[in-house]
Amino acid sequence: MRRVRALVVVLVSAVALLVPAGPAVAGDAPSYPEFPYPATTYQEPFRGQFHFSSQAGWMNDPNGLVFANGLYHFFYQHNPHGLEWDTMHWGHATSPDLVHWTQKPVALEPGVHPGTLFSGGGVVDKANTSGLRTGALDPIVVFSNTNGVSVFYSNFAFFALLSRGDR
Repeated sequence: MRRVRALVVVLVSAVALLVPAGPAVAGDAPSYPEFPYPATTYQEPFRGQFHFSSQAGWMNDPNGLVFANGLYHFFYQHNPHGLEWDTMHWGHATSPDLVHWTQKPVALEPGVHPGTLFSGGGVVDKANTSGLRTGALDPIVVFSNTNGVSVFYSNFAFFALLSRGDR
């Protein structure tokens, strides 16, 4: 009977340590850094070694994979604040070959970019039909939202997405 009680105490203690105290909460952009993520060697137990995985946080649906200006850009639903669905962001990674990936700063962030940042997609505007090109790089145009459409674009070498508007 003592062993059973001891086992129950150990199990309850382990669960208390592993379960988060509460849901993650998004702050405003100046109050916390989204990037850089904690350093990782990508050698942690159970971490996949073939497909991309975010350095930290929860990730889900791919929202877009485009090839622009010599790199593949991968966008995905992401919660950088915890390991469960919450505070939906768009994560971003780049690759020259679809095998070797580099984590980039969060592409779209609630409270910074308008709308609800759930599923969406993107295109590379090689012909500049949007008129958004300001230099030699082809702009990347992405869209997201659940109530209407929000459009965002980038035409910078460091790829910072900017709000294009709420409609």
